[in-house]
Order: sequence, then C-alpha cells, then structure tokens
Amino acid sequence: MSDSSMVVSVRRVSRENQGQDTYDSLEITIPSQDIETAETSKTSVPRSFLTAGAIIASALLVAKGAGDLSGGGGNKPPPGGK
Repeated sequence: MSDSSMVVSVRRVSRENQGQDTYDSLEITIPSQDIETAETSKTSVPRSFLTAGAIIASALLVAKGAGDLSGGGGNKPPPGGK
C-alpha cells in the first residue's frame, strides 16, 4: 500500500441481487481516492481457546446428563447384591 493506492488480493466478489464471482487470489490496485475506509480483523487466540474449552465442557456435561437420565449411572451393582 502506498499513499496513492492499495493492492488487495481478491477471492470472491459478491454483487447485490446478482450473485458471486470467484477468483484465485487476483491482485488488484485500488486508487486512494476510491477508498473510503479500510479495516483489518484478527483472530483472538485466547478467546478462541476459551470458546473451544466452553464447547467441550458443555458437550461433556450434556453427555454425562444423558447417561444419568438413561440409567447409565456407572458400574454400580444392582440392588440386592447380585
């Protein structure tokens, strides 16, 4: 990127009410007078790990709850000792 233009790599172009075109990382140069704003996004690694941990913990709790509800409460012997 320079003061007069920005080079971007294009993979997909979506048009309102018309569909999409796909490209294999086509690089195009956009003049600065045609750019209103430019933003970047970044993945938060700690937040991703926390989310994954929460999903795994929830899945384990659901699996344990399903086992308790279906009578699979573990290796307890049946009443009466036999």
